[in-house]
Amino acid sequence: MAGTIGEFEVKLSRRLRVPKSTAHTILLSLCALFSGVKPALLFDFCPISKDQLSKVLADVLGYIPSCVTNRDKDVLNEKSVGKNNFAVVELVGSNGFGDIFVVDKNADYSDYDPCFIDCSRGLQSGPVMADQGVISRHWQVFKEFLRDIRSGTGTLSCTDELVCFSTLYGMFLKYPYLYYTCNESNCLSGEPLYLVELELPERHLTGVISCDGVISNASDTIHPAEPDSLFSFSQFTLPASICDEHRLGELKKMRYFHRVTMVTRAAVAM
Repeated sequence: MAGTIGEFEVKLSRRLRVPKSTAHTILLSLCALFSGVKPALLFDFCPISKDQLSKVLADVLGYIPSCVTNRDKDVLNEKSVGKNNFAVVELVGSNGFGDIFVVDKNADYSDYDPCFIDCSRGLQSGPVMADQGVISRHWQVFKEFLRDIRSGTGTLSCTDELVCFSTLYGMFLKYPYLYYTCNESNCLSGEPLYLVELELPERHLTGVISCDGVISNASDTIHPAEPDSLFSFSQFTLPASICDEHRLGELKKMRYFHRVTMVTRAAVAM
C-alpha cells in the first residue's frame, strides 16, 4: 500500500467512519505500539469489532514496510515489525461485556512492579493497598492471559468475582498504579488525583513510517511535523493523598515524562 501518511489516514478514516483527526490519533497510537514505547493499546477510539480491527492492523502493518525511508529501516529491523508480533484480543468480564486490545506479544513484563490500590470503599480515609491474595490472583490471571495471547487465543474471559478487569487493563498497559474494586461503582468519583502524561514528538512516531509529513488536526493539508508537536501516548492517575514530593520526583524521572497535573472529576476512568 503506497502513498503518504495523509493519504493513508484518509483511507483509514473512511474505513472506520471516523474524522481524519481520529484516524491520525489511531495511526500514531499504533506507531507507539510498533516502536516499543507502548506494550498494548486499548482500542476505545470508535465502535469496531475484533475482526474489523484485525483487518485495520494488517493494513497498517502492510503499509509501514512500503513507506519507510532508508534511515528508518534499522528501527524496523530492531523491532521486526510484523503481524505475527501483535495480537488483537477481546477481554470479556463476568458481565459478558468486553474491550478490545492490540497487544505486543513480545512486550517484556519481567521488571513490572505496579502498586495495587484498593478503592472499593473510596479513598476518603486514605488509600489502602490491595490484599496480597487479590494481588496474587490478578498476577495469576494476567500471566495466563499473556500465555494464551502468545499461543494465538483471540478472546479471553474470566468469571472470577475477585478479578477486576479494570485492574487487568492497567496491567496490560503497564501502569505503575492500579486501582482495584470489588464492586461495580466508581469509587474514585470526586477524588483528587494526579494525572501523569507521557508524550513523544509526533516526528519520532511518524519517523517509524515516513518523514514526508502528517495531517494537521485543523486542516486537510499535509505539512512537515513540527518539532514541538507532541502526542500523548499514555496517561495514568494516582491518588493525590499518596503523591508526596518523593513520589512526584520519581514520576518526573520516567522516560517520556511530559507533565503531571491535579484533576478532580465527577467520574474518573480506572
